Amino acid sequence: RFVAPVDCAVDAARQRVLVLDAGARRLESWRLAREPDAPPEYDRRMGRLVRALDLASPDDSGIDPRAVACDAGGRAYVVDAAQAAVLVLDRDLQIVGRWGGGDVLSAPIDVAVLPPADGGGQRVVVLDRDLLALHVFSPDGVPLARWPLGPPAGPHAPDPVAVLALGDGFVVNRGGGLLARYDSEGARDGALTAQIAPEAVGSPGSVGGNGDGAPAPAPPGFAAPGELLDAGNHLYLLEPGRRRGQVLDRKGRFLLMF
Repeated sequence: RFVAPVDCAVDAARQRVLVLDAGARRLESWRLAREPDAPPEYDRRMGRLVRALDLASPDDSGIDPRAVACDAGGRAYVVDAAQAAVLVLDRDLQIVGRWGGGDVLSAPIDVAVLPPADGGGQRVVVLDRDLLALHVFSPDGVPLARWPLGPPAGPHAPDPVAVLALGDGFVVNRGGGLLARYDSEGARDGALTAQIAPEAVGSPGSVGGNGDGAPAPAPPGFAAPGELLDAGNHLYLLEPGRRRGQVLDRKGRFLLMF
């Protein structure tokens, strides 16, 4: 039923998954767990659409939804690349706010929600591709900080593609197989190198090459990894260009490919 789904987020408070369909310009809320009163013929492998929001404006003035994240209270944040803004939706998928804009953001492409730090509240982090920075906002859109990602690795380095809140920090997918890890205050504190070619898979637990733990070189035509998803003890790295995904442990070590 989807046209071009580009991102999803988990509403843990209501046990629902939000799916952002850029092709249809819709945000949909799906319940994936079987309900107690579900009929016997209910297929528990299938989700049930609970609610949907049409993001296209009546005058078709243009919206380019790119990413969605959800906070602990169930509020959703949708990146609109056309307006360089973030839409805020309540738990019933009603738009309750909009912030950002061209005077703050340039080319927002992803969003994540960081847990409270030092007694403060949740923070919304927006990845800006053009400015190579993470913009930190309060849930109401008040700018709190701007964390530069640092210069690209070279003149032909890929653009950053995704940000993921992970523990008390976050991981930025810098493209080309590099996942850079940052602490909760924006300081880089390490990197994870993802496996990038099925023919380069080494021994279990390695990240490629000949099984010695050395990163494998990118093969010709390598498509930069896309979205990065957190699933508890594992990370899921999606590669749209190769139509596949990889499973990593939380230290970035390759486990399997699908």
